[in-house]
Amino acid sequence: DASNPVERPYFLEPQLNLVAYRPNLAGMDFTMLGQYSRFTHDDVANKDRGDRLVLYPQISLPIVSSAFQLTPKLGLHMSSYAIDRATLNGGGQERISRTLPIFSLDSTVVFERQGKAFGRTYLQTLEPRIYYVRIPYKDQSRIPEFDTALSDFNFAQVFSENRYSGQDRINDADQLTVALTSRVIDEATGAERFKAMVGQRYYFSGQRVALKNETSRPEKFSNLIASVSGLVAPKTYAEGTWEYNHDQHASDRFSAGVRFQPDYGKVLSASYRYTRDPLTNKSVVDQIDLAGQWPLAAQWYGIGRFNYSLRDKQALETIGGLEYNAGCWAVRGVVQRLAATSGSPNTSFFLQLELQDFTSIGSNPLGLLRRSIPGYGK
Repeated sequence: DASNPVERPYFLEPQLNLVAYRPNLAGMDFTMLGQYSRFTHDDVANKDRGDRLVLYPQISLPIVSSAFQLTPKLGLHMSSYAIDRATLNGGGQERISRTLPIFSLDSTVVFERQGKAFGRTYLQTLEPRIYYVRIPYKDQSRIPEFDTALSDFNFAQVFSENRYSGQDRINDADQLTVALTSRVIDEATGAERFKAMVGQRYYFSGQRVALKNETSRPEKFSNLIASVSGLVAPKTYAEGTWEYNHDQHASDRFSAGVRFQPDYGKVLSASYRYTRDPLTNKSVVDQIDLAGQWPLAAQWYGIGRFNYSLRDKQALETIGGLEYNAGCWAVRGVVQRLAATSGSPNTSFFLQLELQDFTSIGSNPLGLLRRSIPGYGK
């Protein structure tokens, strides 16, 4: 689509990661994250290239009891860039260093009470959580956006330090996340039967760090997010998530799904996803998704997925395949058809022979199947 082109991403040549962890160091936990990346691109006239080195030592002091947890953490995010500027940006080499202290405070309290329903005893919890982050502002406009994007707004993201994925942008932050979780736990088995969450982030200062073409976030508080999940019937799990925009009094995101999984190799799922663009007030995602894996005969399994866009009135992804499992070996064939942004759809065929606990031959579709079919198992 010429009006909305998809840019070619950078190549990683290579990327090396280091993770070090030392618990109970004088009562504190020490973590070190390190990463070296070299980014290259074919478009040398328009795209900067370069090397990036990141070191992020962190030290935390977890204070834990049976009823509450309080964890202050202090880190120092250090980045060094050796950049080969594109011809369009003047060419030449440039070195940039960035050092940012990051402080966070995470606290949770757990209240419990016992109850009884349908002849079973259960434990209900009420878990308020408060998470504070402070990161000073630093101008990062000269640093290229090699692998950084705005993360999806969800429960994992509101309890994270940085609203961006990758390492090229570290947001300035003076913010507080407040959330409340309630669970219903079966006392006999320990299984979680129901879970409900609601949360929101509050900002004490305006946003200054941003990506190119990024819409600035609200000044005082984020959207409200809520989710529910649980067992609605034997072996049947359902979940729903909702994101509400206060300023426009509208839902920005909604998703709901149900999964029936009586055993390994037996799973059927259905879900619906909706996402609205706050700028245009139009849907950008309006999809249904059907997927499953089920035995067809002795040692034979059928697998499939159908992802359909209600907005575009077309199938985005269709997957169909067969698996034969003989115990010590297995063979699987899978066909995938993907809609293209322009031109005809792309069709791929995977055929794999797997010798259990030894090796496999052919194109491996397992990553595709695990991503596309919730609950898929070998």
